[in-house]
Amino acid sequence: MKKKIIFILIATLPIYAHAGRVTTPWFKIQEVGPDSNGPFVAIPPPGITNDCPSGFSWFPGQAEATNDGYKNSVSTVLAAFFSGKEVQLDYESSTAPCYVYQLRVR
Repeated sequence: MKKKIIFILIATLPIYAHAGRVTTPWFKIQEVGPDSNGPFVAIPPPGITNDCPSGFSWFPGQAEATNDGYKNSVSTVLAAFFSGKEVQLDYESSTAPCYVYQLRVR
């Protein structure tokens, strides 16, 4: 019985650790730029997500972002925006603004 309870706790741990993380569908960014509070923001088209009405943000120290990761993410988002590429973002929906922790470009 004790082994069964430990297994259940271990098996469900990842679910609780990432409960607020969400992945967007692929989309083209409509607008980019700095926010008045400092984070870099990317605005998706309407209908991509209802839990991030002001867009997606990047900021060092938020959503596991380091200074180097922040710089790389901003560069990648700007390149995707100016080249018209689609992006897919993994973000933290439990915070406002929604901080991105991973992005993909195609």
